[in-house]
This record gives sequence, structure tokens and C-alpha cells, in this order.
Amino acid sequence: MLSLVALSLFNVSVLLAPIKFISALLELVPIPISARLTLLWAAIINVAVSVGYERWIAQAVADAVGMFVSQQDGRRRIKDNRVYRAVDRD
Repeated sequence: MLSLVALSLFNVSVLLAPIKFISALLELVPIPISARLTLLWAAIINVAVSVGYERWIAQAVADAVGMFVSQQDGRRRIKDNRVYRAVDRD
């Protein structure tokens, strides 16, 4: 967790006020502060949407995929006049 916080702080510092050495090392193009703030807001919104998806929507998607897979389970695949199943059942 500490490394995640450190990396996030480094990224925000490079975005908002990069040190000249790091700016030269990474070959950053100077952009206006309004564009930097727009990028920061886009990143914050991206994180919020990602966390929301993983918290509330991911389970619904997994359940839907599980229902689809269970419906496909009974179907047979035929190739070269032979019946194939993903898993043989005894």
C-alpha cells in the first residue's frame, strides 16, 4: 500500500509541478496548468469509475457470464463426425 501511495504522489507531482531534472529525463512536453488539471480530473474520475465497477458491477457481469456458460454446457460439438465435449463426465 505504501508503494501505491508513493507512486501516486510521484505521478501527481510530475503532472502538476515537475522538477526540471525529471522533466528533462522523461522528456516531458510543457503543457498549460489547465490541461494538467484536466488530466488530473480525468485520472480521478477513471479511478472512481474503476472502483465502482469492481465493487458493484463486476459480480453481475460474472454472474451473467456464468449463466451463459452453464447454458452452453449441455451442447455438443461435432467435428469430423465425432462428438466432442469440453469435459468428459462419468
